[in-house]
Amino acid sequence: MKLSTDQLSRMSRLLEDAIDLDATQRKMWLEALASEDQDLKEALRHGLLGPGEAGADPLSLPVCACLPDDATGLKVGDRVGPYLLTRELGHGGMARVWLAARVDGAVKREVALKIPWVGTPRQGLAHRFALERDILARLEHPNIARLYDAGATQQGVPYLALEFVAGKSLLAWADERRLGIRERIELFLQVLGAVQYAHECGVLHRDLKPSNVLVTDSGQVRLLDFGVAKLLQPQSESGLTRVYGRAFTPEYASPEHIQGDPLLPGSDVYSLGVMLYELLVGSRPHRIKATDSARLLEKAANRPPADRPSTRLGPEAGTTRATPQKTLARQLRGDLDAIVLKALAAVPDERYGSAAALADDLRRHLKGEPVTARPAYLSYRFTRFIRRHRTGVANTAAAVAVAAVAGSYLSSTVTERTPPVSAALGDRPIAVLPFVALPTGDGSTAQGVSFARDVSVALARTLANFAWRTIAVPDVEIQTDPAEIQRLGRKLNVNYLVSGNFRHADDQIRVDMQIMDANTGTQIWADRVETPEAKAARFPDLVLLRTTAVLRRAIYKVTADRIAGTPPQGLNPSEMVILADETEDQDAKVRLYLEAMHRDPDLVPALVGWADRLRSLEASVAENERNLQQADDLSMRAIRLAPNDADAWYVRGWILWHQDRYDAAITANAKAIDLDPSYAKSYVARGLYTISIGQPEAALPALDRARDIDSTVDGIASRTACRAFLSMGRYDEAVQNCERAMATDESVFAHVYLTAAYAQKGDMARAAESRARLLQLRPSLTLETLRGHSNKSDAKRFREQWDKHVIAGLRTAGIPER
Repeated sequence: MKLSTDQLSRMSRLLEDAIDLDATQRKMWLEALASEDQDLKEALRHGLLGPGEAGADPLSLPVCACLPDDATGLKVGDRVGPYLLTRELGHGGMARVWLAARVDGAVKREVALKIPWVGTPRQGLAHRFALERDILARLEHPNIARLYDAGATQQGVPYLALEFVAGKSLLAWADERRLGIRERIELFLQVLGAVQYAHECGVLHRDLKPSNVLVTDSGQVRLLDFGVAKLLQPQSESGLTRVYGRAFTPEYASPEHIQGDPLLPGSDVYSLGVMLYELLVGSRPHRIKATDSARLLEKAANRPPADRPSTRLGPEAGTTRATPQKTLARQLRGDLDAIVLKALAAVPDERYGSAAALADDLRRHLKGEPVTARPAYLSYRFTRFIRRHRTGVANTAAAVAVAAVAGSYLSSTVTERTPPVSAALGDRPIAVLPFVALPTGDGSTAQGVSFARDVSVALARTLANFAWRTIAVPDVEIQTDPAEIQRLGRKLNVNYLVSGNFRHADDQIRVDMQIMDANTGTQIWADRVETPEAKAARFPDLVLLRTTAVLRRAIYKVTADRIAGTPPQGLNPSEMVILADETEDQDAKVRLYLEAMHRDPDLVPALVGWADRLRSLEASVAENERNLQQADDLSMRAIRLAPNDADAWYVRGWILWHQDRYDAAITANAKAIDLDPSYAKSYVARGLYTISIGQPEAALPALDRARDIDSTVDGIASRTACRAFLSMGRYDEAVQNCERAMATDESVFAHVYLTAAYAQKGDMARAAESRARLLQLRPSLTLETLRGHSNKSDAKRFREQWDKHVIAGLRTAGIPER
């Protein structure tokens, strides 16, 4: 009996359900197997019970593709290298695992000996097994099962000697000990630490599920089974990925994994979200039963958003968590609901960017601090209100009361890091007043207060690098009289008052906002953000992120304008950095950064700003290396001083990219986006890093997100999108994006990409025009110099794309070789 891919997927899910049952329970479970799974009954019986327990003649049992004949003829008591086989621990689609003891006298140790099946030919199996050995050899972490040894039998069959973990699966261990929510989260943090470590080593697990996590009696987690893991480095791109890379357990696999899209660390984060969901409530967010590949893909593409964990408690959930059901639901409601749902977002960019970011939010929850997932949840409620604005909201008074209570909690806890504050900037310079919903109607006050609080929290995150405080003020009326504005400013001890209104009109959500100077009582800035209702419905955070991005730029600008012209001796270090960030004078920028660092060596914005400046300087090769090393040191110092500073992680990502450390750059970038999702340039950087690993198609969602959030990055985002489409051979779209970029971006590379795209399209007249403009900007440009932008450390796929689509197009357009 040969099992199809679909049968293997269903069998993996079914084994997951039965793995923690004892022999009697497994027999009962088999007898109750659903009708659509009866075709797997004998294979499951063989896998779960074994010949003796199944009550059948071992020789008469069917052999399936997932349990091939063992051509080595191994049995208990046989010798494999220096190991004596004690008993079989288990078997799967690629290997048999034995408990074995080392008997050569070197080290007395029991190991889990993994030996691949060889009875059924498998394309690349030996290579795949060797890759697993190489992956495990690089992973040294207390929560990952260790690789002790590797070798081959006398018949030439390879084996791996792994740490033998005497433990139970994650869920069984937690349920048996009736762990509460806090204890379960603390246990899960060990899993997250192991996965984050693997990612930092350049390894995706790709099959994370509770049965691949064992817990010892002492409560120590061990992550197992990297058999389908993938190295993030270019050398892992091979036929092996096509043969084994789609192995997964459907209910734990991310949508992009099931659909065969390129995978990044966010795919493992999704699987971790499913595991956390199940660990907290006892059930999985989705049940996926598909009888064929097409149906499985359809279910993945149309998978509905998961229900909040607090609404999915099974009847025994409280019992196995030693907590009354109502108390358990209350513990999950709010932060944990938001954290889990963020990890399970269908779109990768809306998830946590790393296992570390998920762990950070869980720790914040345990400490009673605000979590990064909550602002998204509040803004989601706001956009839902906008969609039903015409019908109003019932029970306005109750809504106002709830918003006020929630807001007082958020405004009192929004800032985690408190570095030295500029005296001139003030301790709490920004107050966000209620936004008014227009036209007014039922619920407008409540939703205005809620949106104001969202803006306050989001601003606190995006302005955290200068320790600017933002506070939400729910119970004040908007003032227009300058004297009243000054009085309110003194009462709140702020420099700036932010207020505004929002309305639904012509299928648009319009947010009008203003900044008032509390010292003079006058308006110093105003602007409007418009968002199509349909787009806001698809991306619930968009209105909030757009508003935050505009306000961020405005607050920097009005502050720089206020202190412009002040002699250097009259500025403090923070003000120097603000002027440096805003000025176009490159010499002045350098002087301001250096003076700020001289006065305050621990001022994080100065360290970050100077590091960013150093990494972007053009100089000789030797000088570039020195600048990059100094930038590397500065960025690491900034992160040590302020580990939750989004700007520090953003610049860190760029430095790692310049060092050709692309996987690390993606991880740093994900951290930056988690800490400040309103900073559009982080998404542009994500797009470029993804192109650099040879996955241009995966870059497009991030670039679209950047343009959606902030129109000021349209030029650089469109230029990067042009590069992505060019790398895919989609020349019409490349031209469209390059021409769009040219409206605001006259960089050399915009002309490089446009020239190549026109030539590849066969439009030689326009290619010639573009080449002429390019050579005016860079007369010494040659193909040889451009080949340097495809480095040896780049992904092989990227180098091939660069040569095929960019270099070849420029050669056709007439750019000289040397």
